[in-house]
Amino acid sequence: MPSHLLLEPPVVTTRASAIRALAASPWAPLLAVTGQRQVLLHHTDTLELIGILPFPEGDPISLAFTPDARYLIVGGGIPGKSGVTVTFDVTNGSRLLSAAREFDTVLAADIRPAFDTVATGGPSRLLKLWNTESGTQLHSIKKHTDWITALDISPDGVLLASGDRNGGVWVWESETANEFHTLRAHQAAITATVFRADSNILATASEDGTLRFWEMNGGSEVKKIDAHPGGITAFSFARDGTSLSTGRNLKAKLWKPDFTPARELSGKLPALPTAAALEAESQRAFIGDVRGTVTVLNTADGKVLGEIKSNPPTLAARLNTITAQIAAAKKPVPTLEQSRKHWAAAVINTRLLRTRALAESSATATENANLAFTEAARNITRQAESLNRKRAQRHQFAAECKSATPEIRAEIAATLSAIDIIIARQLKSFHQSEIDLEKLAHSIDSSARLAHDKNLEAKFLQQAYRDALD
Repeated sequence: MPSHLLLEPPVVTTRASAIRALAASPWAPLLAVTGQRQVLLHHTDTLELIGILPFPEGDPISLAFTPDARYLIVGGGIPGKSGVTVTFDVTNGSRLLSAAREFDTVLAADIRPAFDTVATGGPSRLLKLWNTESGTQLHSIKKHTDWITALDISPDGVLLASGDRNGGVWVWESETANEFHTLRAHQAAITATVFRADSNILATASEDGTLRFWEMNGGSEVKKIDAHPGGITAFSFARDGTSLSTGRNLKAKLWKPDFTPARELSGKLPALPTAAALEAESQRAFIGDVRGTVTVLNTADGKVLGEIKSNPPTLAARLNTITAQIAAAKKPVPTLEQSRKHWAAAVINTRLLRTRALAESSATATENANLAFTEAARNITRQAESLNRKRAQRHQFAAECKSATPEIRAEIAATLSAIDIIIARQLKSFHQSEIDLEKLAHSIDSSARLAHDKNLEAKFLQQAYRDALD
């Protein structure tokens, strides 16, 4: 479990937002929850909010942890306008890379464990593979006949499964994009394609109400379950092979590793479930719904353990609530000693509020610097491409000069001189862009470090404040 995370101020709106996706970390007690232009990170045991990852590119739609549980890839965007994936380091909240610039929102995304390839799918019906280092598109597969609604890369990184709104499911080699299996069975939209931890079994869930399990050696179906009349909305595997499904019949069901029923959880759910996740040891089930609430259930008996809201109050609102509670609890202080204690506590509280305000402003500065860094990186890429074109043009002119007449050689020499001047100017601009990019990276590190330090200091001050009031 990471010891700290970069906490960012949440984006708060007046409407509730349905939970689009949940992801439980395979090897750490960490749950990722989609919110409005942000992803919330919670501790699966305490349900405590331990980190907020801003996603200013739009609304996050898909979440996926890498098998080592250190990185989280978030896919989403603005419908009909733009789509992107961002990969975060969950140990400190930093944005490591952004890939897959699309003209529509990304509905499904995953990253290979080798961290070299990102896979995306969405309304374009194209399954695309992207190089994480250069950001270039490696493959574009035109096989699906409708929106791609689900995809998953196997934990060993060898295979990639994708499903669409028409019920089509394919399995691909994740490195070459060659077709591996065509899985024909479902009659309605695919809501989940999930590999088991050993990568040997693929589960597919559909709006036709069936849950199907496929072995990957021959691509044959090993089990079909009529799980939820009306359609399955979400599915999740735990590390031991236990699985969880939710349906439009407002039920959540737990399945044993041999695909037989284990139990039904919590009877009827309070609202339509939209996302589900099992923690690594399958002791807790997390079910998100259209209200923007995650219900936490004990898998042993189906009892409700708590709830998680996808849109928590701002830091200022929380401070106001705490201040109001403190004011309401205040009583007359008859003695000088009690008065002295309250004055000392007030001094600590003032410092606490200033520290939290500084942490919040540093976190905002980090977010702004991250956006500027992304734009500067794009600018460097454009400049590098322009330089390469100019250099190629120069080489072409130089090659033509060898076989040309003296008059033409003189004209080519003049052209080469002009191109050399342009290249020199662009090189100078390119080097300056690299310097600016390095400064931005340093700014991001400094503001992120300051935000983290101030958050830690605020925690100590809060405890000191409580101790002063005791």
